[in-house]
Amino acid sequence: MASGLLNPNEDEGIEVIKQIINSVFNRAQKIDEVICFCVPGEPVDNSASTVFHESVIKMHLKSLGYSPIPVNEGLAVVLSELAGNNFTGIVISIGGGMCNVCFSYLSVPVITFSIQKGGDYIDLMVGKAAGESATKIKMIKEVELDLTIAPRNKVETGPHIFYDDLFFTLIQTMQKVFGSTDKMPRISSDLPLVLSGGSIMPNGCKTKFEQAMKDVNLPVKISDIVIAEKPLYATAKGSLKMAMEEGKM
Repeated sequence: MASGLLNPNEDEGIEVIKQIINSVFNRAQKIDEVICFCVPGEPVDNSASTVFHESVIKMHLKSLGYSPIPVNEGLAVVLSELAGNNFTGIVISIGGGMCNVCFSYLSVPVITFSIQKGGDYIDLMVGKAAGESATKIKMIKEVELDLTIAPRNKVETGPHIFYDDLFFTLIQTMQKVFGSTDKMPRISSDLPLVLSGGSIMPNGCKTKFEQAMKDVNLPVKISDIVIAEKPLYATAKGSLKMAMEEGKM
């Protein structure tokens, strides 16, 4: 993988992904059994396309006897987390390779997009600044990082800087995309914003994101910024809900 998509420079990458899929589940128990899988939104900061990535996964799932249905990653989080608000609101899934954004109205993904920056970007940039490997920075970030504590050295300073940089890029892009489209529905009520994904889990991330949102004007008002109940599993939970509904049809 590279920046959230299959890496075109990895000759064996597709076979590795297939083997990972095969290790998770067996062939379909019945012909055309429905299975849903997440795909990112189209990147707005890069010319990369999700079409190849999506097609490779879909073709392999078909070869296992399934009827595969792609689900936008952001919409999956909507289905997982926003049932109490009629599946209406904004979700941001901050993963390793990408940040995925979805504005949903009554479960309809009105606006979806991604940026090709995420946790991997933070690991890489902090590693370069601190003279450490990205792998070591990732371990520190996932186990020890607390963004509520003032940094004591360059390894601790880096995540503060590059989380701020990631959130600034993400929110500025969101403001630009939301402000330049005619798809935004007229909604008088304030909407929740849900943060999900592994890269939002370190302590203090929500506070940093809220600080970055203070000076931003969106076409809709935000009522609350909340963390998904289980950030690592929200996309899987939403995909399962979609598969269960599709399987009834």
